[in-house]
Amino acid sequence: MVVEANKELVRRYFEELANQGDLAVAAEIFAPEAVAVMQQFTTMLRTAFPDFQITIEDMIGENDKVAARFTASGTHLGPWHSPLGLLEPTGKRFEHEGVRLFRVAAGKLVDTWGGADTLRQLQQLGVLPSTIS
Repeated sequence: MVVEANKELVRRYFEELANQGDLAVAAEIFAPEAVAVMQQFTTMLRTAFPDFQITIEDMIGENDKVAARFTASGTHLGPWHSPLGLLEPTGKRFEHEGVRLFRVAAGKLVDTWGGADTLRQLQQLGVLPSTIS
């Protein structure tokens, strides 16, 4: 079934590329124009958070789309190009949730949209205060 094959691509993205840092997987699961970008993103992410892990909490597929709700965690041990700019390592751990939607065409991931609770991540890393008055 096509939906199950699409969900398997998303599983491989999270488990093999994001969690294990296997950059070769990008060429197997992403459209050619996205491979270098995803390899660069994964390298940046795993440099900043070498123990980065994503746990898929829920996954739903329909037609050419797959949505995943996940929990991400890691320890900030390297420079991170965050939404606030370059952050030097804090040595602190974070855990937050996110949602990502993928579109599949010709057996490859071709588009992705979504986000994660980066505010919570920045608070846990001690970059922003836990409460804002």
